[in-house]
Amino acid sequence: MTEEDFIRSNGHINGGNDLPREFLSKLYHSICKNEIGTTPEQCAGFPEITQSCWIDLMRSLRKQLHLL
Repeated sequence: MTEEDFIRSNGHINGGNDLPREFLSKLYHSICKNEIGTTPEQCAGFPEITQSCWIDLMRSLRKQLHLL
């Protein structure tokens, strides 16, 4: 998936609005650098990610990116 594909596919996910392009671009590059594992082999040693874990992860990411 290209950066443009990622940005386009994540349109209107913020209450019907787009997230800032810069935020999505940084998120895309962060994922490319540190791929999110989805198979048991990729996630070995990590606990299951719950909804609250995702919320904490997104809050942390927003702080790191100094956005929103």
